[in-house]
Amino acid sequence: MQIEIVLKRILGIILIVTGLLVFYWDLSESYYCYTAQKEFPQVFIQPVANPTGTKSNTTGTIQDQMNALIGQQINDQMQKLVPGNAVTEVLNASVWSIFATILIYGASKAVQMGRDFLNDASKQDREDKIQFPKIG
Repeated sequence: MQIEIVLKRILGIILIVTGLLVFYWDLSESYYCYTAQKEFPQVFIQPVANPTGTKSNTTGTIQDQMNALIGQQINDQMQKLVPGNAVTEVLNASVWSIFATILIYGASKAVQMGRDFLNDASKQDREDKIQFPKIG
């Protein structure tokens, strides 16, 4: 019975320390990422786009040339509105936030399990120390 109490205490302390270390690591990494001291993990990568120059299409009809010119103007305006890598940066930040939330949840559960082990060990230790009087 004594070995079980000692094992529960050791396991409880290990779980609490591990949970707190994961929690601290997660918060420090998030701090460094959100203060731009470190880049977010690259889950989404911006594809390398080949720059398309202005090609004059002299063999097409005027309608085809107008469609190409309108398409190029829309593309230029979209590049001014939303920079090329903004979408991937937002996606990478979102993925990191989800991952950090999962880590914090897991760390809190590990600390809770460690606390439960310590409580069970101290409860068993108290029960072992209680001696009932012998009846006659």
